[in-house]
Amino acid sequence: MSYRFALKKRISAVARCAVALGCLGGTSHVAHADYASTVLSLNPTHYWRLNETTEGSAIDEVGTLNGTHQGFFGDGLGEIGAEGPGLPGLGEDNLAFGANNFASIGLGDGSALAASTMTVSGFFLENGSEGGDRFWTNNQTDPNTSFQIFFGGGFNDVAASLGIGLNPAVNGFPAAGLPSGSGVGNFHIPDSTVPTKDGVWHHIVASRNGNDIENVIVVIDGVNYPVDTWRDSTDTWGTTGSDAQIATRTPPDGGPSQQAINGSVDEMAVWIGRQLTVAESIALYQSA
Repeated sequence: MSYRFALKKRISAVARCAVALGCLGGTSHVAHADYASTVLSLNPTHYWRLNETTEGSAIDEVGTLNGTHQGFFGDGLGEIGAEGPGLPGLGEDNLAFGANNFASIGLGDGSALAASTMTVSGFFLENGSEGGDRFWTNNQTDPNTSFQIFFGGGFNDVAASLGIGLNPAVNGFPAAGLPSGSGVGNFHIPDSTVPTKDGVWHHIVASRNGNDIENVIVVIDGVNYPVDTWRDSTDTWGTTGSDAQIATRTPPDGGPSQQAINGSVDEMAVWIGRQLTVAESIALYQSA
């Protein structure tokens, strides 16, 4: 099922609900909230909307940390001003950043985007990872502040689909039992639970809160995925340098391992020192 078809079905379901409420004597008002306004109402530390149309800087809408477009751009390569998710709450002028295995956005010293408690949100379109694509990484080796959102080369329950990493030096957890404590470095949510490398747009809000991996919150397309949906990611998911990156681990173009996203990213926001709640994360998605 395509993303747009699924969206159409959800909108139709809302409309049917509104009719039902009217028949029961109630009233209903259905409206699309503005996504950017919702992000800003949650007071992010940084917010890169990625609506640029020329190569150069990715503007930080609330902070002073403008990103730098890096890699190779042109037909079949990276793209500034790529097509975005096309959702009503994003507005008709919404654009995205096309990494396409060839480009990324550098954010400078990753320590400025690292904390024991932090949240990252945004949209991604991933056409399939060669193994190690990064949606987000602050490239920190310190498990007290490291945070990565990655895509492995596997599918279903093998290797990693979409994963979250807190400690790049430590593997995931044993096959028996659930993850527990600071000794667990990372996990993945298998493709069989939620497909994320299927060439359609998805929204994610992911956060850490201390070193216990069970305190991580992951909300994808407005659905919370708790601990019992997580699986061993089967790897350590390392770092390259110490600069924070959007859409890659290895600047500028993902390096020989092709660690730039095979697709696009949009509307990236970061909260330093704050973990958004599940309810806030769901509301953020719904506003789009």
